[in-house]
Amino acid sequence: MIALLHEMYYVRYSNFEKQLPEGIKMPKVYEADITDLVKPHYEKGLQEGLQKGKLEGLQEGQLKAKIETAKKMKKEGLSIDLIVKITGLSKKDLKKYGITE
Repeated sequence: MIALLHEMYYVRYSNFEKQLPEGIKMPKVYEADITDLVKPHYEKGLQEGLQKGKLEGLQEGQLKAKIETAKKMKKEGLSIDLIVKITGLSKKDLKKYGITE
């Protein structure tokens, strides 16, 4: 990403510099300047992505636990209505995950 930004900057800078009157030069922007501009946004995006991934993983784990609990409850002969009430899964979910027909 940073390499792409460097390349984009170089192309824009080169084209603009050609249009300047002779003898006038644009100040050079160093690699660190562009990196300093991009790095906070990159780090923020990375942190947001990690948080989202953790939340999704937690939700997936909770769903798997509910499904396993529902399977055990069904095996023990509990009614579908009671399984739905205790696990929070719907009857449609029970069918979807193979707990009922």
